[in-house]
Amino acid sequence: MDQPFGKDNLTQCFYAEPAFRHTFVLLLKTGFLSNSDWATLVAADPAALLFSQLFDQCAAVDFPPLQGYPQHWKCETEVNQSRVAMTSAVLLHFNGLVADVVRWVGGPHVAAHRSSADILTHWVTCGAPPDLLTDLSRVFNSGVPAVCNISATEANFQAYYDYGNHSTVALEPTKTYQALVKDNRKGYTLLFDQRLIPFLLHCHVTPQGIVDLETLFKNLRPIFDSSFRPQVWCFSINDWTNKCTEPPLTFARAKMEFMIWLYNLRVTYPWLEIYICDDDVSGAFRQIKCHPNLVGMHTSRQCDLGVHIPIQL
Repeated sequence: MDQPFGKDNLTQCFYAEPAFRHTFVLLLKTGFLSNSDWATLVAADPAALLFSQLFDQCAAVDFPPLQGYPQHWKCETEVNQSRVAMTSAVLLHFNGLVADVVRWVGGPHVAAHRSSADILTHWVTCGAPPDLLTDLSRVFNSGVPAVCNISATEANFQAYYDYGNHSTVALEPTKTYQALVKDNRKGYTLLFDQRLIPFLLHCHVTPQGIVDLETLFKNLRPIFDSSFRPQVWCFSINDWTNKCTEPPLTFARAKMEFMIWLYNLRVTYPWLEIYICDDDVSGAFRQIKCHPNLVGMHTSRQCDLGVHIPIQL
């Protein structure tokens, strides 16, 4: 309730059709069913048995240390299983609502380290146009994408869940794991027991893959395939967002400043061959956070773990 980032609104929300399995957490917590009735349900439904086992495993986990920023993250070389257990426990504590978990954990997932007011004030003094300031205010205070008011069917969820990941992931498990560890230790992801995915509300599972497997002079790169459809009738994340509703790219004076620098470089070195090199800007996108209500839409399975991604992809 006190988290200033990502308040509920009608332009940034994702609703997935609920199923019977989503009632299990409430049935257990409220005691609506007697012990004998619950035992009968567990005996009749394998999903209820699985959930009962997961609930028992997470019941004793102390998850308050999960709040804020990861501790001792710089020395992590493998997935922090303690943090995985705490994330799983807090997901059940909030009845499978991913948005509530993101707001409660806070820290890097809601950009608690920065002051959006100070940033916007700086841009005002720099003479930024009003439309750019409006877009930045929404990005810093509410997250991305700008517009996504979507309902997804249970059939759509099951099609993606049954498909799993692309076959290329199995070809490079080491690279996939290394990328997973790197993103998690820096607070870019929330890792949890993947068996919980079917019991989470408003969740969509996106296939993972590896590209540049056969490309010379390029490193292998994990991808979050937001455009893939396991069936022709399925809807992917890219079907639920639209470039027309997003702000245009604004580079301000960056291009002209670069051209001036390049011109002066040629003047200084008129006879030498100039090589223009580029750098990876992926780190810049990590600063852009998803609205909490849309984090569940950015769920995947990697290295036998469930992954929530609260950052721009």
